[in-house]
Amino acid sequence: MNKNNKTLFNPYVGVIIVFLLFSYFAYQGYQKDKIAEKVDDVTKTIHIQEQAKTYQDNLTSLTDISKRQLITNQKQALEKDLKGEIAGKLVFSSTGFILPVFQGANSDTLSLGVASTYYPDAEMGNGNYILAGYNVDTPSVLLSDMIDLSEGEEIDLIDAHYKYQYEVSKRGKIYDYSQVVQSKENNSFLSLPKAGKKPLLTLLDFEANNMKKCDVIQCELVNVEKINK
Repeated sequence: MNKNNKTLFNPYVGVIIVFLLFSYFAYQGYQKDKIAEKVDDVTKTIHIQEQAKTYQDNLTSLTDISKRQLITNQKQALEKDLKGEIAGKLVFSSTGFILPVFQGANSDTLSLGVASTYYPDAEMGNGNYILAGYNVDTPSVLLSDMIDLSEGEEIDLIDAHYKYQYEVSKRGKIYDYSQVVQSKENNSFLSLPKAGKKPLLTLLDFEANNMKKCDVIQCELVNVEKINK
């Protein structure tokens, strides 16, 4: 007696696989929406503080972060009233995209916007003003849109009294940020401008799930306008 052994695909297994895949992507979408919602809430009610608090800058010790942990960090940041300690605004002029600027890069400040780092006493419009942020691979959420900027585009920084207009002049990458900082290795993106050169704005765009490296955009100051209140 001949028996033909056939492996048949169980339709119920297929249904389960499809359901699990759908659930996974739906949850990913839910997490992205929650992150965006918190950032939007802060951005819509930005009140720039002339004497905003300076937070601890521990960017070099931050590790990779999941979207779930980022949502938790946002909740903690709001409970600590970071909304009341905003030092300024970062504006991409080509799209009108806005992010709050905090002083000191850590897991709280980066969960809601961008934060100054590297130079403790940095001031907008002077030296090399360095801002760090998360790329969460979601358009218009945190610093994810930075990779779409091109040389020559305008980026504005706004504090309580002035608008500083910068122009994108250079792009690049830092492949091991912590190593560069800790070894005090010379890096053109982190250096102060040479005598006679224009003040700089440097944006460090860290992938939230790979904090070792970052995309970098550097800009030169082209104009300063006083804000009339």
